[in-house]
Amino acid sequence: MAAPVRILTRNAARVPALSHGSAEALKWLGLALMLVDHWNKYLHHGEVHWAFAAGRVVMPLFGIVLAHNLARADEATAWRACRRMLVFGLLASPAFMAMQGRWWPLNIMFTLALSTAVIALLMRRRIVMATVLAVLGGMLVEFWWPVVGATVAAWCWWRRPSWGAALAWGVCLALLAAFYREPWDAAWALAAAPLVLLASRLDLPVPRLRWAFYAAYPLHLFALWALR
Repeated sequence: MAAPVRILTRNAARVPALSHGSAEALKWLGLALMLVDHWNKYLHHGEVHWAFAAGRVVMPLFGIVLAHNLARADEATAWRACRRMLVFGLLASPAFMAMQGRWWPLNIMFTLALSTAVIALLMRRRIVMATVLAVLGGMLVEFWWPVVGATVAAWCWWRRPSWGAALAWGVCLALLAAFYREPWDAAWALAAAPLVLLASRLDLPVPRLRWAFYAAYPLHLFALWALR
């Protein structure tokens, strides 16, 4: 019998946190929404509007969960995670670039790796180096600077919640409007916030399958490439 879902009660801890199971559940929800989005994008030319809207939640959701995990990690752990993302980003690149029809921008794994590297530098207070990396790297990756900024803002919030960090997160996502055909499409990204808020109140019994999650990214892209 599956383990029951527990409701988490507030405690004396100053910094909020997701349970391990809830963080995993959000990652798999993000992956499921990404599959829907890519099915729509690569097989239906983005014409299924509800699937496009669902896909706008994916990157902010991944960024929030990544920021949560990094807020509880040290610099060495952050760099290990960055290297792992780069490896799977490279594995996914042939299929991703073939379906995109160009090499740029680099796929979402590179976006997450860049965000992780920027945060790792901030852990060492290398603010100038982190800023330069974010500016230069943001030109090359999927979703560009806004999502890198949103992930850093989420990391700041998980470390020490503040209205400033929350506002920075929202502003960064609002800037995505500049990259969409319809500016209001960026508003769907804000739906990640209530999903995370709900997950933070639950202790979901979802086991951690780290390598399966990473492997699913290049595998689903190659599957879609084969279908095309």
